[in-house]
Amino acid sequence: MIQPIREDAAVNVAVAAEAAIAERVAMIFEERGIDVPDPDTDLITGGLLDSLALVELLVQLEEEFDVRIAFDHLDLEDFRTIKRIVAFIGTLGGSIPEP
Repeated sequence: MIQPIREDAAVNVAVAAEAAIAERVAMIFEERGIDVPDPDTDLITGGLLDSLALVELLVQLEEEFDVRIAFDHLDLEDFRTIKRIVAFIGTLGGSIPEP
């Protein structure tokens, strides 16, 4: 009986961490004056993320989440929506650094 409680707690922690990353990614866009109406909004076809903004975003993501993004492994699909960016950061083991 104790193990399911631990699994639930681990899921809750993972969900909370993902939500915190999503909130911070959304704030990065807001700080740049980019209004993203929904986490599923296509940033590329919507004209919200061009090539220069993508490079600036990559640098900011590396700094914010303490990750390294290898340019030779970039897939534009990973940056199409905020949800996909959050998932991508998760694959790199990114987290919001403690103050």
